[in-house]
Amino acid sequence: MDHHQIFTELHLQSEPFLLGNVWDVPIAKSLEKTGYQAIGTSSAAMANLLGYEDGEEMPFEEMLHLVKRIKQNISIPLSVDIEGGYAKDPSKVFENVLRLVELDIIGINIEDSVVQDNIRVLSDKEHLASKIATISARLQSIEKKLFINARIDTYLLDVPKKLNETLSRIQLYEQAGASGIFIPLLASSADIAEIVKSTRLPLNLMAIPGLPSFDQLRKLGVKRVSTGNFLHQKMNNELNLLASNILRSKEFETLFQW
Repeated sequence: MDHHQIFTELHLQSEPFLLGNVWDVPIAKSLEKTGYQAIGTSSAAMANLLGYEDGEEMPFEEMLHLVKRIKQNISIPLSVDIEGGYAKDPSKVFENVLRLVELDIIGINIEDSVVQDNIRVLSDKEHLASKIATISARLQSIEKKLFINARIDTYLLDVPKKLNETLSRIQLYEQAGASGIFIPLLASSADIAEIVKSTRLPLNLMAIPGLPSFDQLRKLGVKRVSTGNFLHQKMNNELNLLASNILRSKEFETLFQW
């Protein structure tokens, strides 16, 4: 079974599967060893690793290099967070996506918000729909497969009438050829149920405080949960705490406590 088929079938299970988000080779290898069935990159974590802010400040070539190194060191399916596609023009976005497909990347996350003057704002939904339609059609024409996860940032940005706006965007992205829907910061059971009912596409949520339990998510019909950038943040916080303790105590025993 090829990686694309494995990844697709993970979204068909009755139980949601956990997608660990990674930013470098060691963490990717660690999650594979731990037993994760698939992993995805986190654009925010990768940007932070290289000293950039999230929001496509990291050059595509640098992101591509990290993705290539991760891919070469794991044997499980890898999806890549490409933010808005690292271009405005759908044809250029497709060119970027094709370079990932050539690395045997089996999925992407592509989002409908942008960072402008350090503020994230929701984009026009037709713009992302055009990117998805271009990617889907052109990949079909060359007989290539890719799981296109459309990220909808209505809940992340807490826009007015967010449920209705989300349902409208889901319909448009589904028609454009999306394979799945990702809605960060969605946690309301009632809204989750309404969204699952509205689409044939698998719903992906983010691991956040207040998210229903896996058993509840299964009953609601959620198919995937992503760790997002939170694993990276947690590890950085632990590292900062350890470094501070060593500096303050002038002792090193904590370095060797496992």
